[in-house]
Amino acid sequence: MASTVVFSPEELSWQPHPSKANVGVFVKPLLADGMDPYLRTLLVKVEPGGQIVPHTHTTLEFFVVLQGEAVALVNGSEVKLTAGMSVYAPPGDEHGLRNEATEPMLLLACFAPAE
Repeated sequence: MASTVVFSPEELSWQPHPSKANVGVFVKPLLADGMDPYLRTLLVKVEPGGQIVPHTHTTLEFFVVLQGEAVALVNGSEVKLTAGMSVYAPPGDEHGLRNEATEPMLLLACFAPAE
């Protein structure tokens, strides 16, 4: 396991989301693959008109909206998310979101254990 590390997101570049189905979505991995088997974290930017298509994970996902807003699919219903709100998606629960606003949405996504 790694020792204590300080991250500066400004030093990282935005990368297209690995799933080509997620249009207008970019990520900055904070905890890189293999850095910690128990946790993975990403900054995620969803451009206006962008979306993270409904999907599931084998691990839990918890994310916090840092700025902007989006419509999220949660438990089969659509929910408007704004800055400060968070979503907990246990393994196997379908979730996704789309940015219908005019500004980018920024969120911090955490996966445990890392997938």
